[in-house]
Amino acid sequence: MNHLCLVSDQPIPNLLPALQPETRPTRIVLAVSDRMREKAAWLRRELERRGLAVEELPVPAPYDLRALQTLFTDWLAAHEREEVALNLTGGTKPMAISAQDAFRLGEKPVFYVNVETDELLWLDGARAPVALTRQIPLATFLAVHGLTPTLAPPQPLSAEWQTYSQELAFVKAVPWERALGKLNYHAMEAERRDVLDVGRVLADGCPHWDDLMESLFYNEIIRDRTRLHFKSAAARQFANGGWLEHLVFEEVRKLEAVHETALNAHVCDAHGNANEFDVLALSRNRLFIVECKTKRLDQAESDAGPAAEAVYKLDALRKAGGLRTRGILVSFRPVADAHKRRAHDAGIEVIDRSGLPRLGELLKVAFR
Repeated sequence: MNHLCLVSDQPIPNLLPALQPETRPTRIVLAVSDRMREKAAWLRRELERRGLAVEELPVPAPYDLRALQTLFTDWLAAHEREEVALNLTGGTKPMAISAQDAFRLGEKPVFYVNVETDELLWLDGARAPVALTRQIPLATFLAVHGLTPTLAPPQPLSAEWQTYSQELAFVKAVPWERALGKLNYHAMEAERRDVLDVGRVLADGCPHWDDLMESLFYNEIIRDRTRLHFKSAAARQFANGGWLEHLVFEEVRKLEAVHETALNAHVCDAHGNANEFDVLALSRNRLFIVECKTKRLDQAESDAGPAAEAVYKLDALRKAGGLRTRGILVSFRPVADAHKRRAHDAGIEVIDRSGLPRLGELLKVAFR
């Protein structure tokens, strides 16, 4: 059977049936308006990569009901001897109405993909729903949204560093907040200058700085308890917020519904703009983007500063991944209420210092 698909901003409902053996078509025809040409090209590239024959049906007037009725009726008449089904999930509303009317009059089957349940529903009621159980690979998901990823296997932390990450997040985040912030600043500057030896860094009234230095030395992150000299680039990255990224990544990997994850993934969009994602995860064919921050996010400014930048970045990346993509901001410091409200309005979950002791539980709720 062939499929006629209506291209829209959401490629997953058109892709899922093509991946499932019992619903895989012989040929796919993409009904494409001028505005959707780029998105159709992303989808077509992936379908053809998987060995499917793909054609396009240009849709010059995606909101002209009368023209659309003629377009789909004429197309169906030219293919009346073919076994063809309409995927009603995408397109504009006039496109969906017109195509469904043409297929109903032509006595051809019509189906709809429920993305909340990953089910293919036949609208004639004569056939049983089909559970779309295929999990979309992360690279494929990104590709059909016009994103080219560089996904490298994460370098696992040692058991000692994993335990240390948990101690910093769950026990020391409050009493050592200023000391950890100071460490993050110096590690970030060292990374910017590409050096390992920062030199002697005095406490200068920073509470628990000496305690933090002692713990860094004990956990083999620095070479000397009196000098901020990182043992390696990996140790420097750990100190520069990597401890929180790895902790969140491991907690996300534990979630039952998550089927693929990536840490520090580099992604380039169709226009050459590059971004780095701290943690990416796919759960029930939905993309989750997690940003992990160790900078101060409690400033009250409404439109500036690291907190606002983090929310804006997450919102932009979330939109690039489709309507069902979710953003999560994790901070070991408090997040100002104004930024929490902005994040909430953008559909972004926030887990700050107060939630870190329940990090696994809160991530599980966010991934529902």
